[in-house]
Amino acid sequence: GFSTIAVAKAAAITRPAMLYHFCNREQLVAATVNHVMRMRADRFGAMTQAMAEAPAAERKAAVFASFRDLSSFATPEYMAFAELAAASRVDAGLAATLESAVAAYQDARIAITRQYMQHSSSFFRKLDVLTTLAEGVVLPMRMVENREQREAAVRRFIGFLATSAEADALFDAAERAGVLPSTAGEDVSGG
Repeated sequence: GFSTIAVAKAAAITRPAMLYHFCNREQLVAATVNHVMRMRADRFGAMTQAMAEAPAAERKAAVFASFRDLSSFATPEYMAFAELAAASRVDAGLAATLESAVAAYQDARIAITRQYMQHSSSFFRKLDVLTTLAEGVVLPMRMVENREQREAAVRRFIGFLATSAEADALFDAAERAGVLPSTAGEDVSGG
């Protein structure tokens, strides 16, 4: 539903220059979707690196800080992804492009987590669940009544999951029950 002429004008380039790089709208959309997902992976990598590099005594606080206000997830990249996901519901071509980019993002997210959390499989499991929860609640939280109170409750809950011994026991029980994939004996270094 967009024209390449309008895109070239908005980007302040000539249409022939844009067409040199992207022969058609489908290529332009695919490049845009892939760029958005790479930016999300880069942001996740920076957050994960900060957690991993925190001194052991400060790691819980670093994890809590990352999930406390959900600002790491309410980013322009995430909002662009959410808009693309909504549009893909009625556009099969966009849905296929987005599906491929999301799969690449998930693979990148797992590789990033394994890179930085290679010596802690339980932390890897926890970070993956917390990230999925945080990403899943950001957009709906922007659209509900009593948003501030609901966001505060979600932040407290995710903070609890990120830092408490009780949550560690909950993750362990969920893994034993088969609700979460087991990381026992897994080589989380990526090897």
